[in-house]
Amino acid sequence: MHETIKVHVVKYPDRANLVMRYVDPDSGRQVQRSTGTTNERDANRAAAKWEAELREGRYARRQRITWQEFRDQYEANVLDGLKATTAANYSATLNVFTRKCKPGRLAEVTTPKLTAFVTMLREDKLTPATIARHLRQLKVAMRWAFRQGLLTKLPEFDMPKQAKGMKGRPITGEEFDRMLAAAPAWDFWLRGLWTSG
Repeated sequence: MHETIKVHVVKYPDRANLVMRYVDPDSGRQVQRSTGTTNERDANRAAAKWEAELREGRYARRQRITWQEFRDQYEANVLDGLKATTAANYSATLNVFTRKCKPGRLAEVTTPKLTAFVTMLREDKLTPATIARHLRQLKVAMRWAFRQGLLTKLPEFDMPKQAKGMKGRPITGEEFDRMLAAAPAWDFWLRGLWTSG
């Protein structure tokens, strides 16, 4: 945040616990939260810890932007500049995520919610490639939101692993004999490949 932030401890008559507060240098608004204690010494310690977190950038307030506001901004600032088919693909991914996870706020897009999203897509029998595409497109959108300051923490994206298996099947003896008959000039090399596995 800013090095000039100073957190003060105050006592409000209508509250049991002491309150710590500071003035946000960006907005000029007062930000406050409870210390959770009536002991002035403990409250000052909590205030010093919060002040250090604010100055070092470790504390980030939860953003209040709604999912729909994020979508409107993303579509206006990013998708409008893309090719129509690409923009349609991104919109489709956001629609699927909205339908399955029903996020009210952008801050609700967390790693556990993404894991649940992948599970729902698997239950719908979507292919791993389709699931990976949805995750890639969501990742791009979340990174944009993070760079814009709309999201305080970027969720982790675990891409689905594709099972490794054969891409084809071995040819049968009959198929090998037909290959030999069709290309007699290749007989020597085909037999070498056949015996080498």
